[in-house]
Amino acid sequence: MVDFACLFQRFDPAIALDADDPAYVDWQAAVGLIDVKQQLANSVLLTTQGYSHRLVTGLRGGGKTTELRRLQKTLQERPVGERYFVSFLDADDTLDLDDADPTDLVVAVVRQLVADLRAVDVPVKPGRKLKAFLAAAHELVQALPDAGVDLELGDPLGIAKLSTTLKRQPSRRRELRKLLEGSLDTLYDAINDELLPAAIERLGQLGYAGILVIVDQLDRIPPDDDRHRLVFLEGRGKLKALNLHVLYTAPIEYAFSRACPTLENEYGEILGLPLIPVAAADPAVRAAAVTLTKQIALERIAGCGASESELFESPHALDELVELSGGHLRTLFLLVRTAIERSNLTAPLSAEHMQRVIAGLAAKYLDPLERPEREVAREVHETKARPQDDGMLDRFYDLLRDQYVFTYWSGEERWYDWNPLLGRSKLGAGAP
Repeated sequence: MVDFACLFQRFDPAIALDADDPAYVDWQAAVGLIDVKQQLANSVLLTTQGYSHRLVTGLRGGGKTTELRRLQKTLQERPVGERYFVSFLDADDTLDLDDADPTDLVVAVVRQLVADLRAVDVPVKPGRKLKAFLAAAHELVQALPDAGVDLELGDPLGIAKLSTTLKRQPSRRRELRKLLEGSLDTLYDAINDELLPAAIERLGQLGYAGILVIVDQLDRIPPDDDRHRLVFLEGRGKLKALNLHVLYTAPIEYAFSRACPTLENEYGEILGLPLIPVAAADPAVRAAAVTLTKQIALERIAGCGASESELFESPHALDELVELSGGHLRTLFLLVRTAIERSNLTAPLSAEHMQRVIAGLAAKYLDPLERPEREVAREVHETKARPQDDGMLDRFYDLLRDQYVFTYWSGEERWYDWNPLLGRSKLGAGAP
């Protein structure tokens, strides 16, 4: 009997694989691409003077979190004296991304780092400067009516309460930011001059060469109110203020926009995780990509004690789902979960059932798109490039952010295509 509950869980796109999960498939080198996590690791290992502050991007649901967890594992497991202590911050849990601000982000990074250091018994004690910052912040917070926080002045984790306030109290958030602005240099000095040297000395005794902080989920920051520019460009001084290596995820529509050269001048090359190129023009690359994407699904199916033939009636069903996913893992997982959810939980899932699921999702995806957006999607599909008309670029970036347009690499060349589900809708049949 097929365990549908297990499969439904294993294909949950919201759950990233653990770094050592046997279902992980390392696909980048197999299709001739540079391994993004290896390049990121190299940028940390080779920066022996100063600190690396890098941006990484890619479509949401394309596997960035899994790759970043693998990067964390890779750096933590290097030989003694070469390994790095890696603190991992899920920004979506800590910040209000709809109102993201570099001040909030730096405070959250410090909070997460202190918590992670203490979790491995690295003592973190406040020095004179940190106590001064917390005392100043305490006075500022108390000056706000109903601020709802009482900082712990003698403990670095007083910053945790400050971070919580910034996230949970939008009515007070901007007032508090303005009040804190004049004290931030004190915070940076406290971390750089007192907290980090003591922590790095202790970590060195444990075989670590340094510290990396990975800040994930910042690619979810919406573009409203020029928020991307505020955080990553205007806020670059704050994002680079701490004396440690930091890796930030960034929204793909901003990283691939005209801001790219300016951002790379500040952060170095923006590293992008492409989708698995299941529709590549090169037959060898395409075949390898399809095989690898299918393997990702098969690993999860096998992990629930089932086989492909037990789950699907048609021997071509999974191949079709791989093609329709466009190499975007979240789309692949959505297709499988929807097929399970809409079934009568009897295996194998029939060919007719699978076609109904595909047609239903294709129609649902097309429905919200207005005629100009459909024209952009069709042009991208036909040209495999961004629109030539500058007037269409804003819609293009919207479609990229919302996963109606996918991005790929072939060697050093970047190319685009529409979400293949659009090809199974009326749009794919030529309708306006």
